Amino acid sequence: MPVVSIDAESLPVTHTEDFSSLISDSGETRYRLNAKIMDTYQPEGKEPYWHFPKKFHLENFDSLFNVVATVDADTAFYFEKREQWRLAGNVRIRNLDGIIFETEELFWEQRAVADATDAIHTRKPVKVTLPNGDTQQHAGGFKSDQSMSMPRFYDTSETITFIEKNKPDSLQQTDTIQQQ
Repeated sequence: MPVVSIDAESLPVTHTEDFSSLISDSGETRYRLNAKIMDTYQPEGKEPYWHFPKKFHLENFDSLFNVVATVDADTAFYFEKREQWRLAGNVRIRNLDGIIFETEELFWEQRAVADATDAIHTRKPVKVTLPNGDTQQHAGGFKSDQSMSMPRFYDTSETITFIEKNKPDSLQQTDTIQQQ
């Protein structure tokens, strides 16, 4: 019988199918995470991480358990020590205002303060769909606070566009700063 060499670090420590978890914040259930597969890795000398290779879905609830925001991606990684999420492939976020953000890669710095303007970010192109159906394209990506209520978009010339807060039906440009 032939001997097959296997790199133990390439194998997950745990493998779960049809994964579902409720997550609380300050003692209240606020999120539900669903994934077809969840694998956890603990490579020696490297950062432990979770991998969701097929269809990642996160829902955010209000106090009456109504879904108020969603996050979807083809695949996701969670890096435990950095408290960082990396979502990849058909990333789609619907925020509390009903605005939809679509991109190919997105990072969520969970350790960041909730109102930090760069808690969620990408440098990939992003499509924004407003509740009225209007769409916008931003070639250089964006950064935002964790609630996705204050996005700042980059275009290809590295211009940051600030979005007027509390205007879900129109993302009006209110100020532009050219980066050096």
